[in-house]
Amino acid sequence: MKTGRPRKFTQKFISEMGDELVKFFEENTDECFITAFCVKIGTYKQKMSEWAAQNEHFSEQLKKAKTICEDRIAKLVVTGRNPAGAIFALKVQHDWKEIIHTENKTEVEAAGGLAAMIAEAAKKEG
Repeated sequence: MKTGRPRKFTQKFISEMGDELVKFFEENTDECFITAFCVKIGTYKQKMSEWAAQNEHFSEQLKKAKTICEDRIAKLVVTGRNPAGAIFALKVQHDWKEIIHTENKTEVEAAGGLAAMIAEAAKKEG
């Protein structure tokens, strides 16, 4: 086990890793997870976040790579035989959410609004 001070990465190295990240996804069209690149270079996802916070170029390249991944996974939802896995990946990896809209109507709304109810009551009285 190696001991000592943690390795410090130069800004140039981090920028180059950003370029390598996008290149990796352009060349490996079957890959759709950032973790695949992490495994390739021997690092972990948290390091990607740290580099993005330290280096604007890497941050932009990471956004591009994530967009490529998101697009590939989204296409699996449409073209895949069983899209459940792709849907799950989009929710977990790319913050997609299912939104269920519910609508509650009061008697006033169901009757066509307050004006319609007043008109109906006036007809009954008159």
